[in-house]
Amino acid sequence: MVSDVFYPLDFTFVCPTEITAYSKAIEDFKSEGAEVLGISVDSEHSHKAWINGDLGQLAFPLASDMTKKSIRKLWCFIRRCRYCFKRSLYN
Repeated sequence: MVSDVFYPLDFTFVCPTEITAYSKAIEDFKSEGAEVLGISVDSEHSHKAWINGDLGQLAFPLASDMTKKSIRKLWCFIRRCRYCFKRSLYN
């Protein structure tokens, strides 16, 4: 099972707290048979810069959904806001 953690954007002030909390809890996810995947609309280059800068290393990968296909398929895309998403965790 994969737990997808959708978040709005890299380099925001709230997301690092949440993202690093998921990273610290990775063993809890694994004990339940789950892997974690962080997803935002940022590019892989932005993810790398964020990890190598303020965020630090994570215990799970970050994926890029620049086309927003994944988020649209999961019905949590807010159409009136071009880059805003509801905070969601899917198992």
